[in-house]
Amino acid sequence: MTLQREKTGDVNFNLKIQEEGGSFITNPEGATDLSDLCRAVEIIEGINNTAMRAHIVFEDSAGLIHSLRGTEIWIMTFSTALSDAAYRFRAYAIESRARSGNTESFMVQCVSEEYLINETTNIFGSSTQLFDKKTTSKDIVETILGQYIYGGGLSKNFFVEDSQNDHKFLACNWRAFDTIYWVANRSVRKTSSGTSPQNGFLFWENLMGFHFKSIDEMIDKAEEQDYDTKSKQDKGNARLYRYVYEPKKTESEESDEQKIESIIFPDDRNYLKGLRNGCWAGFSQVFDPTKLNDSILSGESTNFLPPYQYQMNEMWNKMSHLSPGTNPAESYTPNIKGLTETPRRIKYEFAPHHIFDAKGEKGSGKDGRNESEDKTYGDLPFLQAYKYLRIESLKTVRLLVTVPGNFDLYSGYGVEISIPKTKPRKDKYEVDKKYSGRYIIGGLRHKYSEGSVYTEMLLYRDSLPDKP
Repeated sequence: MTLQREKTGDVNFNLKIQEEGGSFITNPEGATDLSDLCRAVEIIEGINNTAMRAHIVFEDSAGLIHSLRGTEIWIMTFSTALSDAAYRFRAYAIESRARSGNTESFMVQCVSEEYLINETTNIFGSSTQLFDKKTTSKDIVETILGQYIYGGGLSKNFFVEDSQNDHKFLACNWRAFDTIYWVANRSVRKTSSGTSPQNGFLFWENLMGFHFKSIDEMIDKAEEQDYDTKSKQDKGNARLYRYVYEPKKTESEESDEQKIESIIFPDDRNYLKGLRNGCWAGFSQVFDPTKLNDSILSGESTNFLPPYQYQMNEMWNKMSHLSPGTNPAESYTPNIKGLTETPRRIKYEFAPHHIFDAKGEKGSGKDGRNESEDKTYGDLPFLQAYKYLRIESLKTVRLLVTVPGNFDLYSGYGVEISIPKTKPRKDKYEVDKKYSGRYIIGGLRHKYSEGSVYTEMLLYRDSLPDKP
């Protein structure tokens, strides 16, 4: 059950270490709860992380280190005023071991067990055979997680967005998660008829389970979150929390559980970096590495096409946005805007092979392919550019915010932030509209130490307000 806090970071913490066979390691008194020996814990998740991981710092004067092999299951439970959470990690390393007198300190590195299973799970063969002719993104990802990672038995929830295109390929001894990333890079989001294709799929794990979603879907779902709907981890639904940056109430600290402890603005403005990396304009090209002379990259080929030129200004209205506002590429002064609109960099993508095309059968698309396949692969230069701009645009506004520990926050979901301007107007602080509003949680770090826990959030927003 949730905890009644006296201070904003208060938490009830329990730690058990499970050995192979199911038994638990005990202290000299025979207790299985070893939280008294734990000095600090960091639990990390994010949309760029395939799996969750944890760093656990121990201070051991009871000789516990001699009972550890470094492969145990570490089970941790947390209870705060807002939520409860339970984590199960597999240890893979013991590091930074040091001794002072009769006490030893060391750090245990842990990761979700699925990540270690992935390291020894390889996929080889034709996708049509491996996945029983089920070739959509949803079919492939769910089969990999359900059968290759969990051996046919579901262990964690997973939430998979389907694609409008099929995937036929040869898996050349790929690891399971690498296969999912291959599919993610070539998946096109299902959109209404007549709209531009959207891609930019990500694969990550949070406390709810595993997620395979496009950034646009992530943003659309974040816009639907509300304050009154409670989180349902088994359904992939998250409650919306709102955090405010303002002075704490010194006499009633327990009511400050949704107050921001600190804010950092990482890499707040840097157009030179974006200019060099082609974040606003550039080129995209597709080629066939197996037959370069016949590729559209070769000027000697009858199929030759010049590189596709992309610009953020042209892509902006094709994307979903948090709290619709201004394209960041429009915010620069005219002379700098002219620089950012100058194409930089050229990005290459491999053209797909057609060894799975049925012999003797011709579709109505180009070169005998069916129309849906031809449309998807014909858009590869556009899709490659869209994915890159979609990821870069998501990071337009970035905040690193620390709040009292809340395990009901999830990477890939939304949160609202309210920040006042630094200078009051007529003795009143106005809301800073540039930095206030709804964000996507790009990453989370829960930091426990000596009975308190705080949550550090890396937040992303892709648009600027119309009137900051």
